[in-house]
Amino acid sequence: MARRPRTALGGLAYHVMNRVAGRQELFEDVADYAAFERVLAEARERGGMRVYAQARRATEEGERGGINGF
Repeated sequence: MARRPRTALGGLAYHVMNRVAGRQELFEDVADYAAFERVLAEARERGGMRVYAQARRATEEGERGGINGF
């Protein structure tokens, strides 16, 4: 049975997270973080959404430079 389409209600706040399993990395380097920022900005412009806050964090603090390298 097909899943029913989701209804997007206006005027509500949503908590959105990007996560991975098995301690994999979502972003491998600074260019990946920058690409995500560009996609997020494009989505905001196209969809008229507002981002009130955002936080980025490496799997483990300091891992492969982590967020400190961004």
